[in-house]
Amino acid sequence: MKTKLKGLIFLIGYICLLFPLDSMSQISSKGENYKQLIINKDHSEIFFEIDYLLISKVKGRFTQFEGQLDYNPRNKELKNISVKIKAGSIYTGNKMRDSHLKKNDFLFASKFPDITFKSTETKWIKDNTFSVTGILKLRGKLQKVSLRTNILGPIKDPWKKESFFARYSFNLQRKDFSLLWNKSLDNNNILLGETVKISGVFQLQTLGKKTESSTHMVPDSKILRLRQKANKKQKLTTEEAKLLNRYQKSFNEKAVTLEKESRSNATQKHTREQLNKSETKFIKKKIDWKRGTSLLTLCILAFIGAVFSAISLKRFFMIKILGDNYDDSKPLSVISDLMATIVIVIYALSVYNLMKPI
Repeated sequence: MKTKLKGLIFLIGYICLLFPLDSMSQISSKGENYKQLIINKDHSEIFFEIDYLLISKVKGRFTQFEGQLDYNPRNKELKNISVKIKAGSIYTGNKMRDSHLKKNDFLFASKFPDITFKSTETKWIKDNTFSVTGILKLRGKLQKVSLRTNILGPIKDPWKKESFFARYSFNLQRKDFSLLWNKSLDNNNILLGETVKISGVFQLQTLGKKTESSTHMVPDSKILRLRQKANKKQKLTTEEAKLLNRYQKSFNEKAVTLEKESRSNATQKHTREQLNKSETKFIKKKIDWKRGTSLLTLCILAFIGAVFSAISLKRFFMIKILGDNYDDSKPLSVISDLMATIVIVIYALSVYNLMKPI
């Protein structure tokens, strides 16, 4: 009897000891299955739209935002969702309208630069669909918001980085956030609708394992992946290290060759520039010599022509006015000499200025 009692006590103690350890392992395992995901803005969007003139819609988006969440895909659990949007990054494709939306009538971005959302409750509905409730802070106002989101993935990109994609949509009422600006229309209608539809998609990647933006702009190759791996100080296999070393050696040799070619081209260019300068100086000297000769010849011819003109003018004065009675003491004789001199000077200067462009 005592033996059976001891065995029963031992069994109960064993079970009591084992149960808490098992529970602790389950809790630990459950916590480890959560993935801390951040938003990759490169392939994420936040859109909005609102009714305009009862028929059309004004559509736009925000271009600057960030956020993160914790997700357990195995147990379909979602928590700790937080998103921060820069109010000044609103974009509708119209600069004047965007400027108005940033001012006091709407977002008042200078006073309230951030729009934030933080989840307070999440619930799995079915498949990959979740119901999320949280607090949205917009223009300094706090309001409870509920939305649904579908989380798809995981899927790996060409760079072996894992991504999830969360699609979401919800409506908000402008008056809840003091967005009261409007214009009246006929029949008691208004210019802008009261309901704003928010929708979009977030690319979610594990913290520290985000696909770099630059990788989308360059061709993918094995060498590129190895270089990225080495830059992040990840361990390379012997074969990978040899391949990367061979590539680096080849790259350095090409770099040296290109540098030599560049120096040679620079030297040739400098030599050509010096020759061109010498040729230019020679041509300038040649042109100056020709121009000087031409001007000198024209001046001599102009002077001769002016002398003959002056002589003809003086003869006119002597014959027609003085009647061949030329006397240096008479004023008219002095005037005729001055006139002849002036004619020579004016004629020479005129010809010189006419020929100056040559």
